[in-house]
Amino acid sequence: MRFGPGRLANPSLLAAALMWLLLAGTAAAQDSTGTTLELYLPSGSAVGQEMTVQARLTDIAGAAVAGAEVVFQREVTFMNTGGKLELGQAVTDEQGWAALPFLPRSEGQMVITARFGGNNLYGPASASDTASIETGPQLYVEEAGVRVPGVSVALLAGLLGTVWGIYMVVMVLIWLIAREGSQSYDDLRRGIS
Repeated sequence: MRFGPGRLANPSLLAAALMWLLLAGTAAAQDSTGTTLELYLPSGSAVGQEMTVQARLTDIAGAAVAGAEVVFQREVTFMNTGGKLELGQAVTDEQGWAALPFLPRSEGQMVITARFGGNNLYGPASASDTASIETGPQLYVEEAGVRVPGVSVALLAGLLGTVWGIYMVVMVLIWLIAREGSQSYDDLRRGIS
């Protein structure tokens, strides 16, 4: 084989290499197709009332993608640092729907994101929306008093009464001993003088 201007080394080898590159590029392009993720948030949500966030995953042709894991997150800020907090995960059904029950614990505007990370058949997709959470019932109620598990009020009152009764008996005995001691001391002083 000679190389030179206008001569190819091996035309069949070059054609095979070009064909392989073309097929590899086509296979890589068909490896994962585009997807669309739509997020649906309920209206009229309130603190302490369960709401269900839903997302629908479809392929590029609009057909439902079943069995895909969708992650639901919300944006949070703590000490001037922002990030995403995972609310949970759900798997899409035959119609492409993923649903996650969620209990909001704070009021105001909440940005929620649904994210599909992609797989070997479908490309990644995400969608965000803002939910307006209204004021709801108070979630934490403080109770006055002391609660001791397994102990009733009557038992606790009887125990405290017994302790204070023993304390009073001891005080009376100390007073009687002190009184006897002072009489003995007076008798002793009279005998010496």
